[in-house]
Amino acid sequence: FTDLAGELHLSPGAFTKAFSRQYHVTPQKYLTNLRIEKAKALLLSPVPIRQVAELVGFRDQLYFSRAFKKETGMSPSQYRDEYFDPSLASRTDKDGLLIKRRTKQ
Repeated sequence: FTDLAGELHLSPGAFTKAFSRQYHVTPQKYLTNLRIEKAKALLLSPVPIRQVAELVGFRDQLYFSRAFKKETGMSPSQYRDEYFDPSLASRTDKDGLLIKRRTKQ
């Protein structure tokens, strides 16, 4: 966020204060929330959890799991077990990314 603050000609502290005043959350918390929401969508596919963490911007799967549990109250694997429907799963490419979703019949 330091670079972004600089682009706006603000100190990092002033940027954080202005952002928090406008959005009622810190920039870091806002970014974490966006990442967790994207992760929730990816966990409804067969993409491996390790790769979900990477795709949403977490370099470390353990940190991702802790952040996910803090926000949702369940681990990524518990979330997947609760909400993933394999009958709706589609095939994936060589990197494990979802190609196309089938409709349930």
